[in-house]
Amino acid sequence: MTISKGFTLIEVVIVIAIIGMLSVVAIPVYKSHLEKARIAQTNSAIEKNTVEETSLEEAPGGDATDDNVFAENDDAIATSA
Repeated sequence: MTISKGFTLIEVVIVIAIIGMLSVVAIPVYKSHLEKARIAQTNSAIEKNTVEETSLEEAPGGDATDDNVFAENDDAIATSA
């Protein structure tokens, strides 16, 4: 009897087929998770911007659309330079 080392062609083909079947299932699930993560990240950014805008509006004389919202900051930077 001879003892062969290695895999037969059938074994390799079966392993490749199993990997292919697993990837057919795994790739759509992975893409779904990526899409959910992007949505969550966008919602977080929207919420953060909403909170920042609200805090600007609540500031003394605050109008988030006012061009002079940061005027005090600009003046402080200009005088310190």
